[in-house]
Amino acid sequence: MTNDMIELDMILDDDEQYIADVVDQLEEGKYSHETVSFVLSELGASVSNDQDPVRAVEKDTKKLLAWLGEHALLCPIYFGSASKLKAFAKSLIPACVLDADVTSTAARSALKVHLAENPNTTIDIEFAASKEFNGNPTTKNLTKKQKLMRSFIACGVLPKLVTEQRSDIRRGLDLEEPMARQLLRDSSDGKTRIKVHEIASAPLVNRKGFEIHSVNCSLDYAATVRVPGARTIELAGIECKGRVKPTTAAAQKKQIRAACRMIGIDCNDKYIIVDAMSDAFPFFVNVRKEALQLLHHAFCYDFRYVLIVFCNTHGSIIGGVWVHFSVELKANWGNVLLDMHSLGLAYAYRPPGQPVFQSQEERDEVEQVVQTIIVAGGALDMSSFLQWLALWRLVRLTWLPPLPLIARILPRNLSNWNTVKGDSDTITKLLWTAMYAPPNKKPQSAAVSRILLLSLVSIHRLNHLATAKSDVKSNYKLLRHFRHAANERFSFYESLLAVSTCQAFASVLEEVAGLNHRGQKRQLLSSPPPTNNHDSSREDDDNDDIMLAGVPITGVTPKRKIMNQYQWLDQKKDSTTTLSATTLAVLDRRMNCTGQLVNAYKQTCGMCALCGLESYSYCLVCHTYCHDNKPYPRAKDGFFVLHVPNADGKGKGKKIRVVNSCFWYLHRDGFKNAYGGK
Repeated sequence: MTNDMIELDMILDDDEQYIADVVDQLEEGKYSHETVSFVLSELGASVSNDQDPVRAVEKDTKKLLAWLGEHALLCPIYFGSASKLKAFAKSLIPACVLDADVTSTAARSALKVHLAENPNTTIDIEFAASKEFNGNPTTKNLTKKQKLMRSFIACGVLPKLVTEQRSDIRRGLDLEEPMARQLLRDSSDGKTRIKVHEIASAPLVNRKGFEIHSVNCSLDYAATVRVPGARTIELAGIECKGRVKPTTAAAQKKQIRAACRMIGIDCNDKYIIVDAMSDAFPFFVNVRKEALQLLHHAFCYDFRYVLIVFCNTHGSIIGGVWVHFSVELKANWGNVLLDMHSLGLAYAYRPPGQPVFQSQEERDEVEQVVQTIIVAGGALDMSSFLQWLALWRLVRLTWLPPLPLIARILPRNLSNWNTVKGDSDTITKLLWTAMYAPPNKKPQSAAVSRILLLSLVSIHRLNHLATAKSDVKSNYKLLRHFRHAANERFSFYESLLAVSTCQAFASVLEEVAGLNHRGQKRQLLSSPPPTNNHDSSREDDDNDDIMLAGVPITGVTPKRKIMNQYQWLDQKKDSTTTLSATTLAVLDRRMNCTGQLVNAYKQTCGMCALCGLESYSYCLVCHTYCHDNKPYPRAKDGFFVLHVPNADGKGKGKKIRVVNSCFWYLHRDGFKNAYGGK
């Protein structure tokens, strides 16, 4: 971003004198069209598409000047749609009445007149707190220092990612390794301009020898490189950006080519070298947060060059930009970080033993900021923030790095309850694993089903006791050891299977619940009869459900961290630990499975066992979701050649190019066991 762009971006402040200076400079034509267009886009306004650059500059400048001269209440929603302007007009006190079919231009004009005639107009509090009005207008009362604090605190309470966002992020992370391998291949072919020798993953690091300890960064990769004309090898940073959607990938490729044409270099060049202080830099890296990310990496590691690499969803590199950072620019960024620390982070980094807040005024200042942050639909409370802050300070300031691996952080009172909780919670958890369907939805049926299940829980516990080793005290040192060994022998589902084969208990069930109120036999726990109008007795109906007798549900097929669990079971099989017959059967089924895929309906999709992305391909044999049409992210190549020999053993046979997908990686051992081969 250019300097004047950064300067003009500050016009959203409340300083009237500063706004007046900006107006004078706009009228004098100080700012470029690029800068004016950028600010208009940030405000949500459309930019002129006039082919004449002079007229386009005049139109956009006039539009920005009009916005700067508007009433303070109207500015946040000035460029909004007609519906938003009508809602805004209705929320004013006194209200501004607009026609139902009014356009946005007419609504804007009517609001100008209304606010001019009523200078003391106020706005409804509920509308002012809505996102339709300037995102979160409760921040209007905050000072510049508090706004900076709010940015830092809000980063710690990020909203939960939706399924699509989580999938895109996961895909972007999976693409980093293939991208690094392709970068090395391009470097060996002489395409990268700067020679890349080795690439290594980089951990979270802290800037060494700096005045403050709050300067950290996490880089994707660090590489040893040789710059043309340099005598020695130096370190450089690599930041990988995956454009996982076709539209974003195409836009990124188009942007790089347009930037190359603008500065007069070959558009076919895959890698570009540009200086961060040059006017061309914003055209190659036009996302502000990505540009600042590169600068921060360069400062923390003291790099001269940082490479940002763009790739598509298949892992193919679209282009790369080597960004050069001067010593002066890195020093200036260090001064910015010092100011940011003193204004918005000093309280969090005070030494252990010292109070977090030095005065009540400082605490009140932070509390006012905290109350403007919305979490899960409501404002963040100060007590929750102080608890998070205390936990963060404990980990960050008292623990020696590197930090240990943490699966979860659990409050002590919840952890204690999980250890000493009563049988009622344990029994409820067991019942969750048992799927039962009463014949109707009446409360009596549900109650009888629950009573039968409770009796089965008692049988399950007795089964654990009967199959335990005789000398309990010597063989099981702790109660936890006994529980673990018992669950390894028989799960609740396996106990249910054993009970189902017991004729004595089956006869009891039949006697208790197998007769209806008329004494007639009926199927226990059956589903309701079909309610559709077509003849359900037709055997050739394509919509009839298909019962797969040969692929039953065992209840022990891994559902989370699937491959890790299979590997763990395989290791236990070769050890002295005894696995149940069902577990061994599931393990053997997985190792010898050749795959029998079906496409699951969208409501029943799952996560791929290898790449973790959403998958609709389900194997009926090993009961696993896996992609069959997308290359496995960790595969060296996107396809492999499958050789099918002739029946007589003569000739070359047939060669088929097969997608090197997650399905193949998951079932390759089964293919080898079934058909032979390497």
